[in-house]
Amino acid sequence: MVLLTFGCDLTTQSTPIDPSAQPDSTQKNSHIWSVYLIKTKLNTLYCGISTDVERRFLEHLDGAPKGAKALRGKSPLEMVFHQSIGNKSQASKIEIRIKKLSRKDKDLIVSKHLLLDDLFYDILNPPDNDINHDSDDEILETL
Repeated sequence: MVLLTFGCDLTTQSTPIDPSAQPDSTQKNSHIWSVYLIKTKLNTLYCGISTDVERRFLEHLDGAPKGAKALRGKSPLEMVFHQSIGNKSQASKIEIRIKKLSRKDKDLIVSKHLLLDDLFYDILNPPDNDINHDSDDEILETL
């Protein structure tokens, strides 16, 4: 059995990953999307999103058809960052913005000196459009 490790983990410490192990479906929440960064042997960073970061990382490692073509042949791969975001729309928007960042800024995200919560506040904290506004008629009645 070969054990793989995340450079960054779902917990605060590195955890060995057994590629033959099946994910525990009771722990997986398919509605919470995460963004992640993987470092290749060429020291490049790949950004992606998933509802199951561990499964997605293993797909990239296997070079399987589901793994990103951009990562094939670039092993060893190391998961250097991931963060739960929320819904798919938010995760996709953040992924696009991260891909447009400079390498220096991406390294600051990995080192946690630049926080996604601060960098993408507008995406993670959208304005509340469900505020119950009085109808125009109710406003006019008070005048």
